[in-house]
Amino acid sequence: MIINSKSIEFRLADSPIPTYKPVMNYLNYFISLPRCLILLGAMIVASSLSAQEKAAIPAFKKGDRICFFGDSIFHGGQIEADVLLFYATRFPDAPLEVINCGVAGDMASRAIPRLDWDLKARKPNVTVLMLGMNDVGRWLYGKGKDTPAIAPHRTHMLKKHFTYMDRIINEIKAMNSKVIVCTPTPYDQTTKRKSYNIFGVNDALGLCAENIYKKAGPNKWAVVDFYALMNRVSSEQQAKDPNFTMMGAGRVHPLASGHLLMTYALLKAQGISPYITKIVLDSKKAIPVETINCTLFGLKQTENSMRFDYLSKALPFPISNEHRVVLDWVPFMADLNQELLQVKNLQAGNYEL
Repeated sequence: MIINSKSIEFRLADSPIPTYKPVMNYLNYFISLPRCLILLGAMIVASSLSAQEKAAIPAFKKGDRICFFGDSIFHGGQIEADVLLFYATRFPDAPLEVINCGVAGDMASRAIPRLDWDLKARKPNVTVLMLGMNDVGRWLYGKGKDTPAIAPHRTHMLKKHFTYMDRIINEIKAMNSKVIVCTPTPYDQTTKRKSYNIFGVNDALGLCAENIYKKAGPNKWAVVDFYALMNRVSSEQQAKDPNFTMMGAGRVHPLASGHLLMTYALLKAQGISPYITKIVLDSKKAIPVETINCTLFGLKQTENSMRFDYLSKALPFPISNEHRVVLDWVPFMADLNQELLQVKNLQAGNYEL
């Protein structure tokens, strides 16, 4: 590969699944100049990254007890597992406690009675809240349901949801738990797959999301928008394949890929650094220019080569076969999963790594 710029970057991707121990990732690099550039494993050449946006929601920290409070979409436990795995690999010295407080079929009004025994009793200092899929009253939508007689019932269900969501959020704050309010995940009413379709449900969920955003500013709510991101991805993918969906057969529950997309939205909102590790070297100097989340040692440079060892303080988030499709939807690797080596001030030519 011919390099015509004065710097080159290598990003490691698709790393193996790590073990669940305090993570130390040890690698040895040898760079020989100038020669044919060989990218071992799954390295790819990358351009410089744009600056990371400022976090709107603080990242979880060591010792946090986090409750995911919601309906069956949290009850299934997939997003909790994905979030915990990300934090275990990225921040191995800062363990978290993640508690599943999802209940299948729940809605805001039904969740009120269990606040005491299922949430307050666990004393979380952070609560991730998402409700809405059952609150809209899915039985009020679908073919033949757009009638003047049905409309007031739809309005009633939405108003009830808005009222009880306010109450739940206020009660969570009163127990000194930070609350992260999530817009509901979509109902996929646009995929062409042959399954029962209650058209109109996703529009009602959009009103739930709109209500959250309307109140977020005045009430200083921390918000993660699952609804907008997941609808956007579905629209983009269904333009290519009308049968695309990230939901299960009932059009309600996200598949593993949908849950990873939700995890991506949460981590991005938290402003997580894209770097597992980052090393910047200068071919004209025998000292590292920059290191992030790793220790570099044994750097030796000759006229034609550089050699060093480094000890990483983290591991890449493992991408399973079920998750891999998400990499085509959003820049997960660039935004959250980079292990980057950059060498500056190279002359144009061929190099071997």
